[in-house]
Amino acid sequence: MKPSLEVYEQHHDELSRMVIPREVIKIFLQTTMTTIKNQRNKSVSIKNIDIYWAKYLAGFMDADGGFLAQIKRAKDHTLKFKISVSFSLYQKTVRLYGLQELHGVIGGNAPITKKTNGMSYITNASIPSVKKFLTIIRPHLVFKTKLADLILSIIEDLEKGISSRKHFIEVCRKVDKVAELTDSKSRVVTTETVLKE
Repeated sequence: MKPSLEVYEQHHDELSRMVIPREVIKIFLQTTMTTIKNQRNKSVSIKNIDIYWAKYLAGFMDADGGFLAQIKRAKDHTLKFKISVSFSLYQKTVRLYGLQELHGVIGGNAPITKKTNGMSYITNASIPSVKKFLTIIRPHLVFKTKLADLILSIIEDLEKGISSRKHFIEVCRKVDKVAELTDSKSRVVTTETVLKE
């Protein structure tokens, strides 16, 4: 049986009533909570999507979806910046049932988020999931083929590993091109930002 918060609480009460060395209790509780934390943080891959849904999702992404690549500040990284990629599906909250259906088709552990403006969305920022999703729907995209190819190219760079600051700048410029294709107006960090720091 996998550890859960219920198991933790149950055993915590039982152990508190038993005469067991404190160190044994401490080790048991630490191990249980570590396992729970790891299960929550585990990245769940998206599903294998059949041809029918691949075509449907490609059309949905062309119309009401988004692909994104971003340069983000990261103090714990050597270059002080990192690159992230993601895909998002948007729908009005009053038609949340449709988004829930697509969530079931795609899989993964990205939640459905409801915004206060009446919209809901799913965003998946797991690199393996974004790569798999794009690879599946890429042959069926119409309007966002260049965008998909560019993000797949960025993912390829990230998977191979950033070899130098020069290489990182090259990938950042690809991110800038993604912003151009998506008509992004709210970017905070660009290649020029990285070059200045």
